[in-house]
Amino acid sequence: MRRAHVRIQIKMFIDVHTMQIVLSVTSLLMATTLWIIFPGQSRDGLNKWALALVSQSFSWLLLATTFIESEAMCVVVSSMAFSVNVALKAISLLEFQQRPVPRTLPLILPLCIAALFFLFPGNVPVLMLLNGAAYGVAYFGIAWLMWQPPYTTSIRVRWLMIGAFMAAAIGFILRAVVGVFNLDVLPYTAAENGLQTISYLFGFILVMMSSTGVILMHKERADEQTRRLATTDPLTGVYNRRTFIELADMALARAQRTRTPLSLLMLDLDHFKRVNDQHGHLVGDQVLKSFVRVVETCLRREDLLVRFGGEEFCVLLPDTTHEGAMALAERVRALIADTPLQISDTEVRVTVSFGVDTMREGEPGNVDLLLHRADQALYRAKRSGRNRVAGYAPA
Repeated sequence: MRRAHVRIQIKMFIDVHTMQIVLSVTSLLMATTLWIIFPGQSRDGLNKWALALVSQSFSWLLLATTFIESEAMCVVVSSMAFSVNVALKAISLLEFQQRPVPRTLPLILPLCIAALFFLFPGNVPVLMLLNGAAYGVAYFGIAWLMWQPPYTTSIRVRWLMIGAFMAAAIGFILRAVVGVFNLDVLPYTAAENGLQTISYLFGFILVMMSSTGVILMHKERADEQTRRLATTDPLTGVYNRRTFIELADMALARAQRTRTPLSLLMLDLDHFKRVNDQHGHLVGDQVLKSFVRVVETCLRREDLLVRFGGEEFCVLLPDTTHEGAMALAERVRALIADTPLQISDTEVRVTVSFGVDTMREGEPGNVDLLLHRADQALYRAKRSGRNRVAGYAPA
């Protein structure tokens, strides 16, 4: 019986110029999508990423058309545009992470690519290998940047970006190595073969992955800013009154369940209107911010500082006895009284009055009762001459 040998050949190629145009249009659409989703936002590197996509779109478009008659020159200009795209992406991520951007960063990769074409004109194997290595190192660098703290995105989005740039780095290096050992597959002209098809499909996937990651990064930050605006005081950055009521209810329920004390400080800056009248409201705002920073240095991580309104603040102290709360209030009072607040070239001295109350072990009550009693104590401190601490004393 004769054995039949069947050879299956899978022909993988799509018209290369079509794929280049698809990549160009995709990059341009992703840039437009960023501008539509985040209109008017130039901060956090968003515009840099959009401009990178525009530069990438131009790079692909040059290869797909005959704008430049010289094929070699077309490759040079396209590579320069692509190197600008990579540099802008690195800058975009640095700005998003609020890291310093080296002044030379936008020029390093474009100048390296230009130098390669100048030093090795027409030497396709060398150019292919060194170009692939340069882009591979650049993409490894961006992946490393996403790996390093500070972590400004969720772990899933960070891994999406790291995976995209690592894959791009490996892809460029492997493509260069394969091209060097088989020059027929990657000449200057757009050869139609399996390697080209895989390269362009890979490029399409990476554009979508990385740009989707950028959209998710900025959406996460926008959501966080919205949450912060809803829960914190925009001037001082501490919790606002509404959030305080929610968190205090939970803290009180926990204290009652565990039968531990819970204390509340109510504090008010003395004669704050004089500060605004003498120095202006802008200085008054800076005084409030500096005052909050000083108070925070005296608090524990679990303590809750709140701007209750105007120049009035509250501090909720879990698992703190009345004596402990009184001692803390006195320490903060003395620190504020002895520490002039430096606002630009102006030195401002302020004092603060405290009212203190404690929900003791097993005592029934609610947050409103704590606030009411601490407010009564604060009123007594004010009447007694200000710049002092008063504890709640039942009538």
